[in-house]
Amino acid sequence: MKINFRPMNKNDIYYVHGIESLTNETPWSENNFYDALRFSKADVVTIDGKVNGYVIYQYVMDEIHLLNISVAPQFIGKSIGYQLLKRVVDQSKYTFKKRIFLEVRESNQRAIKFYRRNGFQEAGVRKNYYKLNFGREDGLIMQKNLSKPLIILLLDNVFKFFFNLARFRLR
Repeated sequence: MKINFRPMNKNDIYYVHGIESLTNETPWSENNFYDALRFSKADVVTIDGKVNGYVIYQYVMDEIHLLNISVAPQFIGKSIGYQLLKRVVDQSKYTFKKRIFLEVRESNQRAIKFYRRNGFQEAGVRKNYYKLNFGREDGLIMQKNLSKPLIILLLDNVFKFFFNLARFRLR
């Protein structure tokens, strides 16, 4: 099984929408995915050359907002979702983003457990956030604090070194 990640393109939308329709009670439309390509970052995972998962996210101020992530049903539980999420977190190391946040249906216990296992914590509730076929459902807001980018860690250490050196010389 050969797994690859790459940026999503418009030719992937047919397949991505198919996965979305199989995994979401009220799926995004194809137009939502076209908009995501214009206004967000989006990646797909291909397995043996076929699109079998995707992640869509935005950089908003000093945060990353995870908008949508899904894996084809036959690959759920095989670490594909973990690898997609890790890709977003890994790319954040080159930014100055402080946290990643998302909304998840309160009834989606499988996803909530997945996010908790990956370091996310509940941060609030969006009342009636999700549309259902009949009615609405609350969305849990979850967030994960991100580690500082490597350049910031380096600069912090350089600053501390010179600060301590100057303090030592003043004695």
